[in-house]
Amino acid sequence: MKKLLSTLLVGAAVLSMAACSGGVKNTVSSTQADSKSESGKEASSKSESKSEAASSIAVGGSAKSESGSAGAVTSDDFKGEGKKVYTFTDGFNEVEATFTYKDNKVLSQTTHSKLMYSMFGLTNKEEAEKMFKPIVEKIQAVEGVKEELVFNDDHYVEDITVDFTKVDLAKLGEAQGTAVYKDESDLMMSTISQRLISSGYVEKK
Repeated sequence: MKKLLSTLLVGAAVLSMAACSGGVKNTVSSTQADSKSESGKEASSKSESKSEAASSIAVGGSAKSESGSAGAVTSDDFKGEGKKVYTFTDGFNEVEATFTYKDNKVLSQTTHSKLMYSMFGLTNKEEAEKMFKPIVEKIQAVEGVKEELVFNDDHYVEDITVDFTKVDLAKLGEAQGTAVYKDESDLMMSTISQRLISSGYVEKK
């Protein structure tokens, strides 16, 4: 939980960790399954099957966009300057992450997230503020990071931008409590794109 928590508080950073940790999708699905009826459990099972299928994409080295086209993801797909947007939703939680890049190297990452407290085992705004505020303050103090977190009754909304041309990855990892991006080799658009798709995210066209 601590690993998932710290990555969620740096917004889109959760995307790069999702393939390794099981993703936001699996965490939410397991939480919702406890309170769903038999029909709900069937829907959850379908969601998990979809997640497993998506994971096989990463293993096979291919990705699928919203348009339904599939193909191998390589550095050649990210030549020159560009921008990519990926979205995730399970009906409760929502994430939209925007990456700018140049020749496959990620330059910045901006994320808008709406996440329910229930996925962290929290029940109200007060509990969320107590858990999140100390971590938020550390992240906000890192140069190259702009972050805002708004607490609502049953969820929080986060907007965060990370400028990788300015940020110290070691300091960012220390603030998060875990290093999502250990070094520049982790900031390859081709790698990140493949991880996002395999974790249930969809490329926005």
